[in-house]
Amino acid sequence: MGGWRSGRSLGRIPVESCLCLSVGKLQREEKIRPESKTWGGESWAYARGGKPIATIGYDIETRRQAGYDFGLMILRYKWQGKDIETRIPLMSWPMPWGGPRWGFRCPTCGRPCRKLYLPPGGNRFACRICHGLTYTSCQESHKYDAMFRHLGITEKEARKIFAPDRPFRNR
Repeated sequence: MGGWRSGRSLGRIPVESCLCLSVGKLQREEKIRPESKTWGGESWAYARGGKPIATIGYDIETRRQAGYDFGLMILRYKWQGKDIETRIPLMSWPMPWGGPRWGFRCPTCGRPCRKLYLPPGGNRFACRICHGLTYTSCQESHKYDAMFRHLGITEKEARKIFAPDRPFRNR
């Protein structure tokens, strides 16, 4: 129980290697507005100005009813030569300073989320939890703890040796 690397998510894909569809970005670009119809596209490239590795098109329609904003986003893209059309519900929350905060409702599980991901080799956008994704920082944190325990030094002593300029924080 609790051996070396226990609880690690080594086989999980980090979100940084996935294509990400962010409702915040769409809202900043004014693609998502109350009571409107918009359309557009999103593309991803390895480098700025490089050849796109993936492109999607979308239509967004939002409505207001009983003081709440809601909508639907229709994604269109190709995967392995097949045309895929995915419907993603949009929802909003009123903000204390006015205006709505938009979010996706995951097409797989129905959870509210701000980002949807398409992992490498995947065929559908869904939330981080549905795809079982992790963050790179989660995989890298505490990766030397077992070595320090084996050497018989505490985390505080290890920080003094390996990172003397960084202050120690108790967790």
